[in-house]
Amino acid sequence: MPADSTTGPLSSRSPSRRAVLGGTGAVLLGAALPLSPARAAARTPKVLLLGIDGALLGRTAAAGTPHLDSLRASGVTAQSLLYSEPLAPTLSGPGWSTILTGVWPDKHKVRDNNFTGGRFDLYPDFLTRAERYRPALSTYAVASWNPLTTTVFSPEVDTRVSTPEAEYDTGTTQRAVAALREGNHDAVFVHLDNVDHAGHSYGAASSQYLAALATADAQLGQLLGAVRGRATYAQEDWLLLVTTDHGHTDPGGHGGNTLPERQTFLVASGGGLPPGACGTTCGCRTSRRPRSRTSACPSTRRGGSTGVRSRRVPAILSTRCVPRSARAWTRRASRPGHSASRTPRRAAGASRTPA
Repeated sequence: MPADSTTGPLSSRSPSRRAVLGGTGAVLLGAALPLSPARAAARTPKVLLLGIDGALLGRTAAAGTPHLDSLRASGVTAQSLLYSEPLAPTLSGPGWSTILTGVWPDKHKVRDNNFTGGRFDLYPDFLTRAERYRPALSTYAVASWNPLTTTVFSPEVDTRVSTPEAEYDTGTTQRAVAALREGNHDAVFVHLDNVDHAGHSYGAASSQYLAALATADAQLGQLLGAVRGRATYAQEDWLLLVTTDHGHTDPGGHGGNTLPERQTFLVASGGGLPPGACGTTCGCRTSRRPRSRTSACPSTRRGGSTGVRSRRVPAILSTRCVPRSARAWTRRASRPGHSASRTPRRAAGASRTPA
């Protein structure tokens, strides 16, 4: 997902200037509007970011994804395009690194699925940024593709869970549901992998790919049920985000520069976002000058990706927008009176074959 190519390394002088929900979160990794003082005092801000590896938003209608559809209806949907060569291939390594750090591959330096040369010391993941900004926050990450929790997310994250390969997305979902239902985490990342596996094995035009999307949506439903079933849900303000690291070709595969391989999206609901702020699609533009502050899909500063800007939605998705809007969640989470328990528990697991 396109992220802020102007974001610099962390500094001790101004942590609030950087994206805590990088990339969506980015990628990041997220977007939230500040609450009114009364609401902020009454409700605790929390965020759930779900990454569905290799998911094409354009295939969801045929697959049947009622839970994702409900988030789209209640919030914001924006589509965009990833970078392409020579910056980086459309692989999971650079894709998730961009989403989770909030910077492009020319800064995080990941160009393959081995994460060779990655500069996470300069551009850490959004959960690590949250920990450094406010150590009292409770952070949690669980992934079906283990390099995300062993390499991208740092040991500063309270809980990193690498799901055993034998359990795959089923085990990831079960662990995430338990963490959401029973824990008190402030920022949660969940990675599901089987859609990408189906794309490689059968192609994005296959019935198996559609079935994998439907399964991922059912697992999203389990996560949403765990959030909404929390005893403290009425006192919490959840920002719910769904994104992906790359697309797929109809025959299957990614890594090239074609439009299907470069497709990505962000769905965001909650956190004060008004429904339908960007409709279903924002077209890519190359102009450096936004049309207006109230345009639904203005030009972005660097082009090649899209954004949402208005008086009510300062930023949702773009090379500039996502990290800027993420600062709103940072400010909300760091307000006096916000408390969270830490759960220092980490698990290791085997890595899947890079794809």
